[in-house]
Amino acid sequence: MTEESKIELALARFESAMSSVEVAVMKAQQSNHSQETLGQEVGALREDRSRLAAELDDVKAAVRDQEEINAQISERVEGAMHNIRTILGGA
Repeated sequence: MTEESKIELALARFESAMSSVEVAVMKAQQSNHSQETLGQEVGALREDRSRLAAELDDVKAAVRDQEEINAQISERVEGAMHNIRTILGGA
């Protein structure tokens, strides 16, 4: 093997190694980008969860308020019906 062919072989091996390094760097960059994207998505999901939990609490409070109002109305209607029965029964 001549000196020139040894150099060409070494250069070919070096270029192959550099290609492998470039591929590894690209994969690492893609992985980092994927992790960043995943982190952003997790953050967005956490914000959505917090917002939805707050909305759920508000809706539960509104339902409790409505149940109290319904109970008060029911009591008033029953009282009015009792009074009407009394009046009609006594008439």
